[in-house]
Amino acid sequence: MDREDFKKRLIARCRQLQQASIDNTRSEMEDAQDSAYEHQPRDQYDSYRDQMMGKRDMFAKQLRQSLDQLKMLDKVDPSKKLDSVDVGAVIITGDQKIFVSVGIGKFEYENETWLAISPFVPFFHALHGHKKGDTVLFRDKKIEILDVF
Repeated sequence: MDREDFKKRLIARCRQLQQASIDNTRSEMEDAQDSAYEHQPRDQYDSYRDQMMGKRDMFAKQLRQSLDQLKMLDKVDPSKKLDSVDVGAVIITGDQKIFVSVGIGKFEYENETWLAISPFVPFFHALHGHKKGDTVLFRDKKIEILDVF
């Protein structure tokens, strides 16, 4: 298996999932905006409009965060050789296949379940800097790192 090519395809899959999230959030934000102004007369529905505008603002914040995550994903260099857990690492453990990039969560990739995690979560901090063959204790569970690249 060409590890660089594998990472490129893995990043492409994560980009696809992140873009779908962005598209969905943008659609929800626009729906909330449209709903806020479709009722007449305005005085009667001001609290409803305020509620919809609050919802729109919440989706706008989520959209900004998703766009920031997409930028972070674009910064992952698939050609960078890693022998310890860091941003951009693919980690194989006895129980999971993990990609340190952005917090997408579980997803399917090449008929396997993967976990994309952010470098800002406690699980990453527990694994950070460890190498193939290391065993890490996280929340009272031993995690053996079978491979890192």
